[in-house]
Amino acid sequence: MGQLLDIEALADFLAVADAGGISAGARQRGMPKQTVSRRLRTLELELGVRLFDRSTRALRLTEEGGLLQDRARRILADLSETRTALTARPDTPRGLVRLSAPVLLGQTMLGPLAAHIANRWPGIRLEIVLSDRRVDLIEEGFDAAIRVGPEDHTGLVSRQLAVAHTLVVASPSLLAAYGTPQTPQELAELPCIQFGPEGRQTSWTLWQDQHREQIAIAGRLGFSAISLCLDAAVAGGGFALVPAFIARPLIARGALVRVLPHWHGGAVPVRLVTPDRRLVAARLTVVTDALVEAFAGWPQTSTSAAGLQEHVRSG
Repeated sequence: MGQLLDIEALADFLAVADAGGISAGARQRGMPKQTVSRRLRTLELELGVRLFDRSTRALRLTEEGGLLQDRARRILADLSETRTALTARPDTPRGLVRLSAPVLLGQTMLGPLAAHIANRWPGIRLEIVLSDRRVDLIEEGFDAAIRVGPEDHTGLVSRQLAVAHTLVVASPSLLAAYGTPQTPQELAELPCIQFGPEGRQTSWTLWQDQHREQIAIAGRLGFSAISLCLDAAVAGGGFALVPAFIARPLIARGALVRVLPHWHGGAVPVRLVTPDRRLVAARLTVVTDALVEAFAGWPQTSTSAAGLQEHVRSG
């Protein structure tokens, strides 16, 4: 079994790599140049690789050095986070929290929540990245992500925040042209907007209490982003099945009308996922608690448990 890497030598290496020279790196570290140079040589010997190509004028990372630079940055950041989590008082959390969230959900509610966190805990720096892509939390450096849909079984820790209910909507102009359907099966004869990973969707499942209707849908429009479905519905492109939380403001403004008000398209869980870490920083706990509190206020409908389970299975 090889020796454990010297953390101080690793910090010296990262300082030199970032600064582009031993003298500059030693100044950053507040250490003699000779000490830093000796540690780098020892580190190369322990690893059995050359980390820098040296010349009289320049110091350049080798391919192995570039690989170690990324790993060293992550290792030292994790150590710093661990030290902060162990020593910081729980009532004064501080540091960066990076959160990923779907675009429309984030635009709907995360701005005010971020302001609340910033005002309540000034030591926390919150960075929210909106993307409908499922980011890789570990590789892309995120602390947590909000996801809408079924579990993806990736080894992440998952906590359900709420349930997103779906409604059938259409624009007033579309209803004027085609009429308002009175039963779910009438939708099969009307233009519907398809939504799916590649914009493909052939059926909708609608629920009324315990009663379920499966409707074959057709239409000329298909999207892989729910935001496009919503925009197309407002413009009269077809009937759409969209989450209630994004449809309600448009319904209130008259841009959309809820169709078949006694029916809904099941429900989808909204989850917070985090890496499986035994030690959770106080700053992440604060943000998690704020999200749980914010989502607790979501309006609920009479979606049956059976409808939720069916929608999750078919998600």
